[in-house]
Amino acid sequence: MIVWPHITTDWAPWIDDITNTYVQFADIITHYQKLVIICKTPEHESHIQAQLANTSNSFSIQYIHLAYNDTWCRDYGPLSVYREGAVELLDFAFNGWGDKYDATDDNLLCRRLDYASHFSHQLSTIDFHLEGGSIDSNGAGLLLTTSACLLSGTRNNAADKALIESTLSEYLHFKRLLWLDHGSLVGDDTDCHIDNLARFTSPDTVVYAATPNTKDANHHPLAAMEQELQALNQRHNLGLTLIPIAIPEAQFDTATGARLPASYINFVMVNGAVIIPCFDTPQDESALEIFTNLFPDRDIVPIIGNHFIKQFGGPHCASMQLAENTISNKR
Repeated sequence: MIVWPHITTDWAPWIDDITNTYVQFADIITHYQKLVIICKTPEHESHIQAQLANTSNSFSIQYIHLAYNDTWCRDYGPLSVYREGAVELLDFAFNGWGDKYDATDDNLLCRRLDYASHFSHQLSTIDFHLEGGSIDSNGAGLLLTTSACLLSGTRNNAADKALIESTLSEYLHFKRLLWLDHGSLVGDDTDCHIDNLARFTSPDTVVYAATPNTKDANHHPLAAMEQELQALNQRHNLGLTLIPIAIPEAQFDTATGARLPASYINFVMVNGAVIIPCFDTPQDESALEIFTNLFPDRDIVPIIGNHFIKQFGGPHCASMQLAENTISNKR
């Protein structure tokens, strides 16, 4: 599922550039699997269809019309879990990354989909703030997260680690929650989402952002995160393979000069492929080679990441995977 940029969203200053990126994104996804596009209106749908007219869609696209504030549906879309052999959809509260931005419509999107009978599985709405990009699972009982995000006082009234772990374990059924107290990227506005810092690529492999450039402002926090990952791995005897991926050379907002949070860790897996944000820097080649070795049974497909990061995200932030047959065919 992706949510299409619109002139009424924060993409307005870059609407042409980001639209072209989403056309590329949709084209890649539909080569491998079905795609649900959330858009504003029937007129917006027609506009998107015209933009996608020259793409070669192997799989179908389903359009759903809803109101939304932003397009980063990783953080407010439904989380799919298996419980007692059945799929359950979890709708956690979303407040615009700690009340930084208006998120009224985003917070209601899952419930509106459910109310309109678009979901084929049960939706559980949970009165607890959790963004999809703030956690990453290995599918075998381990969950990665950052203290900076989950302990933020703007999410859950400064709930402590014990309360957060007990609350999330009730719904996500993990065996161990791995907290990272270090790790950040200059320009990030999510309070250190894990999906830009460290991710599982298999049950026993983690890739993480790093930089060998000691003069880079990101070097110290990323080096501290690396040491912390190594310590967690040893302390809990996890047997994880930890693989650093050098971040691209510094990317900046051309209008303000502010640094942007570019990272290859914001990749997204689709059926048969892994989509990697790239930035036309020397580090692209190395990152793609690492992913090729990690996923020998999947295509490694680069996508332009330069426009995603203008609003501080990437293809993982911009999408939410859904269990098969989650969305009904109802229009």
